[in-house]
Amino acid sequence: MRPTSGKIRETLFNWLQFDIINKTVLDPFAGSGALSLEAISRGAKEVYVIEKNRKVYEKLKSNFKLLDSGQYTIINEDAMVHLA
Repeated sequence: MRPTSGKIRETLFNWLQFDIINKTVLDPFAGSGALSLEAISRGAKEVYVIEKNRKVYEKLKSNFKLLDSGQYTIINEDAMVHLA
């Protein structure tokens, strides 16, 4: 998997802008967490962030902690296993 470019992310959220408010969002291959953060900033009710790489997961935890928000859950597991 390659990271989602900023342009693709912007297009996606412009397309979903009114549909994401108060919705639950799943980010199954979170990486940097940019999609999840964007979803929260655009009014998502809650975001589930799944990342299997332990180092990346730890970084996500520390970054998301800065939000001081209960809108997210970060899961350290293979998304394909977790969602099976």
